Amino acid sequence: GAQGRAVVPETDRILGDHICVLRLVTGTCMLIVQKRAGPLVDVSLAAAQQHGDAVTFTVRRRSRPTGRRCCPNRSQHGARRLRPHRLIVTSGTYRQSSKVPAELLARDPGNRLLARGPRFRVEGEIVRDITLAASGLLNEKIGGPSVFPPAPDFLFLPPSSYGPKTWTEEKGNERYRRALYTFRYRSVPYPVLTNFDAPNGDVSCVRRPRSNTPLQALTTLNEPLFLEAAKALAGKTLKEGGKTDEARITYAFRRTLSRKPQPAEVAELKAFLDKQTARNLPTEQAWTALARVILNLDETITKE
Repeated sequence: GAQGRAVVPETDRILGDHICVLRLVTGTCMLIVQKRAGPLVDVSLAAAQQHGDAVTFTVRRRSRPTGRRCCPNRSQHGARRLRPHRLIVTSGTYRQSSKVPAELLARDPGNRLLARGPRFRVEGEIVRDITLAASGLLNEKIGGPSVFPPAPDFLFLPPSSYGPKTWTEEKGNERYRRALYTFRYRSVPYPVLTNFDAPNGDVSCVRRPRSNTPLQALTTLNEPLFLEAAKALAGKTLKEGGKTDEARITYAFRRTLSRKPQPAEVAELKAFLDKQTARNLPTEQAWTALARVILNLDETITKE
């Protein structure tokens, strides 16, 4: 086997099936070994020799694994991949609020202790899904072919495109599927997702940037699906929100932001609604305008 000398920090553990991290003395490499049932690599520390703060270790490769199968089947592999994801998103650290008390900010301004959650705008696909979910239009169907939501016709004709492309706009409930199922040409990015920093399909992307531009506000105010979502939210609010304007405002606010509005927020939205009513707009149109305001709040598309 291969031999080497490694410094074992006090924080590392060499216990049973736990992960062992051994940093080489030269500081140019790190060895990470995880013992599992039927591993391909063994780390023998029983006869390790102590040399001050260093340990001599031996790595032996087994000729063939014993015990369980070397390669789990596809379902087991998928379960192993989902397990750490579930652990992360259900942890208290991940789900905590981004609000920062003054005392905590003074003690840990860089959030190195993870005492609060991050605050950032969600990805472009989630922006669209939040709007559809709040309005009650979201089609939660899983799987199936890609869909063609509304898009400008000129995008698929020269000179915007290399050649004529087919884009048959979806009708009915299929147009409200999750943005994950949006059909995308490599040479013609879908504009709604592009405005919210979704990467092009012809290059790899390690990490998405997050920008804040006027195009994003114009998209959520004027894009056809966002207008349909505002109209649907207004209709749902009038039907299920209650009898008074204040109760309906609270209902729409909670559906969109998942919290109750403050009295000052209710008063501001009520004043806006009164202005729309004073213009002699039909009731549904006045509430549609209010729904557009709520759906376009910064907090609506921000992970708090």
